[in-house]
Amino acid sequence: MSTNRRILILFQKYLANAHNHDELDELLRYFNLEEDQATLRTLVRQEFKRLETQQDEEEALTHFVDTVKQKLDASIRSRTRKGSSFKSWFTAAAILVVVLAVGFRFYFYQEASNNQQPAVIQSVGNDVLPGGSKATLTLADGHTIDLSEAQNGIIVGSESITYQDGSLINSSSRASDPTPPSRSKFGTGSNDVTLLVLTTPKGGQYQVTLSDGTNVWLNAGSTLKYPSKFASDKRVVELEGEAYFEVSHQLSAISSQPSAVGNKEDQQSSAQSASSVFHPSHERIPFLVKTQSQTVEVLGTRFNISAYPEEKETRTALMTGSVRVARPSGQSVVLKPGQEVVNHSDAADFAVRQADVDEIEAWRNGYFGFDDKSIKYIMQKVARWYDVTVIYEGDVENRKFGCMVKQSKTLVQLLTNFKQAGILDFHIEGRRLVIREI
Repeated sequence: MSTNRRILILFQKYLANAHNHDELDELLRYFNLEEDQATLRTLVRQEFKRLETQQDEEEALTHFVDTVKQKLDASIRSRTRKGSSFKSWFTAAAILVVVLAVGFRFYFYQEASNNQQPAVIQSVGNDVLPGGSKATLTLADGHTIDLSEAQNGIIVGSESITYQDGSLINSSSRASDPTPPSRSKFGTGSNDVTLLVLTTPKGGQYQVTLSDGTNVWLNAGSTLKYPSKFASDKRVVELEGEAYFEVSHQLSAISSQPSAVGNKEDQQSSAQSASSVFHPSHERIPFLVKTQSQTVEVLGTRFNISAYPEEKETRTALMTGSVRVARPSGQSVVLKPGQEVVNHSDAADFAVRQADVDEIEAWRNGYFGFDDKSIKYIMQKVARWYDVTVIYEGDVENRKFGCMVKQSKTLVQLLTNFKQAGILDFHIEGRRLVIREI
């Protein structure tokens, strides 16, 4: 992946307040602006918003670069008067102007191409709206709650289950039972421990904060089974589909407080042995994610698992920390940050490779982010999000394409990017998407 594309992705996440601590550090280090986040946020947000309405790309780009340069020059002069290194700031300013210019070209093209509806797309048939916040919560007694599409996630508390804004899940969301869900049915009152099931349909995503503070983002067509309260010796959840995890450090009763996600212990040296990482002191409570073909063991980290039953591959990618992935046979592998392990049902061994971290972070933050991926691979993701069936006509499945597009776009708006790039043609008939050679 090019440096410019990586920096652009970080900009998009930064402006959307969807970045994590490591990504912010990376962005600031790149421009040598560790002590001045305001420079990035103010310049980028103000200029991008101001120029969104301009139709002439070259004029907008010229104005954008000139404005950034003027503001950086003023900042440089101010800092050099205070004794800062002129060379350091001059280098940072030069890089910032160049990369922002490249990033703005990409940004301007994406927004313009998505907002325009050229006459050629009138022949594609009907359009399909994007997915959204959709999920059901199944309680221990078998009752199912349709969760609010106006909310993004739920929180499993010590006394109740609420939405992220603190509002209670009410009886109006229970189509099969007019009575309000009680604490005993949720299994969050007293010492009850019951199994809860969060399910997203095709075209749906949802987030859940588990009882230990672990955050899970569930992608489309996925199911997460978890207890209302975790046991004292281990934390176990089951996954079918795809989910992104931010696992909290959990300590046993002899310790005072759980640690926050993302502290320095998450970033253990890759030189540590598997035994030192996964045979910790008795104070640590491990977190286990079970899928049909493997178990992932963690202590406190960020990672993504894709384990759809219709796919032969289960992929586990690690962002920070360390995880051990184990098969039922006992075979296991320990991942380092930035690595991905592929567990193929027909392969005797694990395959460890470099993970596409940007693609993973993209879906969690509401984007499709693909870098030189096959049309077949991309359409698997598209089909789940828009809940469509994909039919191929001609030799198009293995063609490669890359893009960064908001998941809030309609299906026609998304696929128009492919068509304008000369990659493919398409036609939509109800929930049937036909992909053909252009």
